[in-house]
Amino acid sequence: MAIDLAEIRDSLAKSHIIWKKHAFEKAIERGIRRTSIQEIVYNGEIIEDYPRDTPYPGLLILGWHQNQPLHVVIAYDELTNYCFIITVYQPDSDHFENDYKMRKRR
Repeated sequence: MAIDLAEIRDSLAKSHIIWKKHAFEKAIERGIRRTSIQEIVYNGEIIEDYPRDTPYPGLLILGWHQNQPLHVVIAYDELTNYCFIITVYQPDSDHFENDYKMRKRR
């Protein structure tokens, strides 16, 4: 089942967010504020979905931070309406096409 973006936005508006340690560490390491990541999740573009991820389905979201592309991986628990920020990273041209949306075929 696909994740409903409206539900994710609702969870963000209610501050129903759980930051995984890895995401928090990477954000600090890269100087990215949590509010910037939340804005990317709220306003960004879903470029991949992972409906079979466990324990919750996930999404890969593309957004922009200080004119640089940024990917945010989230998971969403529809029963509790909580959004889990899994990781955040800058996509590179070795793995993604120039639009940062499509993975390169290997």
